[in-house]
Parts: sequence; C-alpha cells; structure tokens
Amino acid sequence: MIPLVVACFVPLCACLIAFARLGVLSARAALAGVFGGAGAVVLGVAAAFAAHAVLSGGFAEFAVAASEECAKLLFVWAASRAVRDRASRRPLVALAVIVGLSFAAFENVSYVLASPSLLILRTALSVPLHGSATVIASAALIGSFGGKKISLLVPIIGAIAAHALFNLALSTGGLMVMPVLLCAVAVMVAAKIGAWMWRDDSSGGESWDGDAR
Repeated sequence: MIPLVVACFVPLCACLIAFARLGVLSARAALAGVFGGAGAVVLGVAAAFAAHAVLSGGFAEFAVAASEECAKLLFVWAASRAVRDRASRRPLVALAVIVGLSFAAFENVSYVLASPSLLILRTALSVPLHGSATVIASAALIGSFGGKKISLLVPIIGAIAAHALFNLALSTGGLMVMPVLLCAVAVMVAAKIGAWMWRDDSSGGESWDGDAR
C-alpha cells in the first residue's frame, strides 16, 4: 500500500519541484499550500456527509462540489498570506495549483486505500480536474480580466459547475466520454486563465490583492 500512497503525491511533488526551480514561491508559502489542500479535504468530507444526508442526485453533487471548491479557494487565500511579493500574480497561480493538487492527493489516498484499482483513474481525471477547478476559482481573488472588473462569483460558479458536472457524470456510470470531456474542458479553461495571470505582471496595474502596484 505504501507505493500506492506515494504515487498519489507524485503530481503534487512534481509541481512543487517545478515551482521551486522557477523561484515563484517561498518554501513557507508552498508548505502553506500543501497543508491548505489537506485542510480543504477535511472540510470537503464533512460537507459531503452533510450534503448526502439531506440531498440526493444532482443537488447533492452540486453541494459537494460547491463546498470543496469554496474550501480550496479559502485555503488558497489563507496560504497567500505567506506571499511577500503581491505585485506578481504568479504566486497566486502556483498556490492555486498546489492547493488543488494537494487536495487531490489526500483525497486519492482515501480512495486508493479502499480500492487500489482506482489509482490510475483518479490520477488521470481527478488530479487535473481539482487542479484546474482551483485555478479557475482563484481568479476570483483578482476580480478583473484585461483591466475589466468581473464579479467574484463568475470564476467560482464556473469552477463549481465544472466540478459538479464531472462528479455527476462519474456517479451515473456508463461511458467515460463525458467525464473525460469535462476534465479536458476544465484543463483548457484553467490553462488559459492561468497563463493570463502568469503573464500579467506588467507594472502600473493592480496587485492581485487589490492594492496599487
């Protein structure tokens, strides 16, 4: 079982190494992101039990997705307090990826311990889904695109919708086409948003916590 547990953390460790080489985050901020993902799992599990106790079907899946995405975003924000350079949006992108992958890693451990055969499936789909959804939701901490203000709810609702539809597609069984397609769409959207935030470091704008640069 130990190799399976270790395998759950390979994507997260790969990203931590990549961001460390880029010098985007301090060790303290990166560690805060890892623990943030773990904390989000705890809140997510508690919310999932509550949601399935009072709701069913698509409503339950939406409630679970909403609680998990809000929990991850909360911990992205909390971990961002450890970032000193708030004029660059790159640390925010890195933290969103780390929190999302940390959440996926700790969640996958629980699934893999119960059913080792799920490792490949969850690594291929759940890991990129959680990472992508967290990046999409993290755009709410910026509140603008290309100088235009946006509602904080837009990226959050987008992340929740992608997550909820993905969960619902998996829970209904049948062909894996829909979960794979939804995961691919989420990854593409997150890549576009993340790339935009990563590049948008020109002087004279606003920092991602809203303060003037």
